[in-house]
Amino acid sequence: MYTKIFETWLDRQRRSVPKRVGSFCIATLLTSGAASAVAQQITFDGANLPCITYNIATAQQAGRPAQLTRTTNPQTINQNRQASCGGAYAQTVAQLNQQLGGVVMSCDEYAFASTTQGGAGSQSMIVPLIENNIQGGQLSGFYNSNNIGNGGNFTVATINVPQANQLNLGVVNGVHVCYGGN
Repeated sequence: MYTKIFETWLDRQRRSVPKRVGSFCIATLLTSGAASAVAQQITFDGANLPCITYNIATAQQAGRPAQLTRTTNPQTINQNRQASCGGAYAQTVAQLNQQLGGVVMSCDEYAFASTTQGGAGSQSMIVPLIENNIQGGQLSGFYNSNNIGNGGNFTVATINVPQANQLNLGVVNGVHVCYGGN
């Protein structure tokens, strides 16, 4: 009897879409044929990362892709980060951190520097450092737990994204800044 109950439960779990695994989401995508494929998806929650999710969501709304391809090449990652968060962004981060009395702000980019879609053409925003550190840890853990190596594809999603009027947004030196929620 217990075996049948367990098999029924397990079958329902296998068919449920999406399945939550920690803060990550694994979605089953049906292809045009009878076969199915599992696409790995990371979901960032605006309840914890309001500025990060706002940047990702607005970047995707502006046409940047939700499906990304990871790169593990350190030179490419550094070049991507410099292209998206160097120059005026780096100068503004330094200026804000000096004005605010510590290292409290950081540059966030979407698409991520650790993807082939990152770099020039990414959408960048200065955000609280704590949010950027949390997001970086989540992304790194996602790569490791899902075995997403060089050339691996994954999808980025957001939930609970705040509206612009729910955030403390500004522009400094022509650079977009999110100081956090109101």
